[in-house]
Amino acid sequence: MTEEFDALQRFDILTNIGLVIATVVLGITLELGLRFAQRWTKSKGWRRTSLILNALTWQPIFWCLLYAASLLLAGFSDISMARQTGQSVLRILLTVSITIVIVRVLTGWVKMLTEQRASASSSIFNYLINAVAILIVIFVVLYSLQVSVPLLLATFLGSTLGLSFALREPLSNLFAGLVLTASQRLAPGDFIRLSSGEQGRVQDIQWDVTLIQQLQGSEIIVPNSRMTQAELINFDRPDSTYLLKIDIGVSYDSDLDRVEQVTNEVADRVLRQMGNGVLAAPSYIRYKRFGESDLQFTAYLLCGDFADRINIQHEFIKQLHYRYKEEGIVMPYPTLELHTPGDKQTATDRKEINTSAVEDVDEQISLSGPERDE
Repeated sequence: MTEEFDALQRFDILTNIGLVIATVVLGITLELGLRFAQRWTKSKGWRRTSLILNALTWQPIFWCLLYAASLLLAGFSDISMARQTGQSVLRILLTVSITIVIVRVLTGWVKMLTEQRASASSSIFNYLINAVAILIVIFVVLYSLQVSVPLLLATFLGSTLGLSFALREPLSNLFAGLVLTASQRLAPGDFIRLSSGEQGRVQDIQWDVTLIQQLQGSEIIVPNSRMTQAELINFDRPDSTYLLKIDIGVSYDSDLDRVEQVTNEVADRVLRQMGNGVLAAPSYIRYKRFGESDLQFTAYLLCGDFADRINIQHEFIKQLHYRYKEEGIVMPYPTLELHTPGDKQTATDRKEINTSAVEDVDEQISLSGPERDE
């Protein structure tokens, strides 16, 4: 008690209050400078530097407050319980602050990598990073409270073995999600088709499920363990382009060279319109058979993405129909002839009727000839 009293007697209140105020003002100044640096690096396109500066948001003020609190604790004796407890709390808060900065940097890095693909993100890494950060904070707090961390770890691992059977399904989904992401067989933004026939774009790979958004907007939720075992088609691996095939038929009287030229022109124009002026590869056609009423061929259009095929096919058919009308290219209707058992007798009767009619006409001509002479 005597040492604590002597320490308080030596404590200069006005000086320390001034230091605290100066420290807080310094923290506010550093925070304002940090905000200015964030805007400047963002305008320059320095994404990595901007990511680190964003992770430091509000931390300068917090660190200055911790320093100010340490100055106030200096007025207590070294053996004072209040000073020891206060320093332990400050160490814990500093560890939490540093952990928050590291988590922000790592999650921002993961988001930056996943943003290079479609507007989707793989949140499984964010979950793992946050979980590891929470464990670090818990261990630091326990260490500061002088709790035996090795004994606690041994107890935790022993209980985990007992809980592993109960948590078998969640753990299998977790590791399956890690396998899907790490193997790069599947990533957010990929357009896939499941063995059940359902298709859509992968929106997110979470710690337990994979989210797939269909074209009509509905969402498919599939456990990660099933995704690793399912047979699926990934239309974005290894290449996101898709060869669209459209069957067409034209009349036998058509100029086939002109048909080929017109069809390719329309296909290339549609692909440029739908692909923002970019043509992945020239379109082409291949004649394949003589149909019952038309010459049949297939047009091949290389789409930049599998999901765009519906809109491209719609626009191509519409423009091709209009262009064929301008060029006079006919796409004949299917024709069907029905033959019955009485068709042969009917044709014979029709021939006899036509023959008797011709004889009657000849007889009338021969009779009217002499009368005209007279």
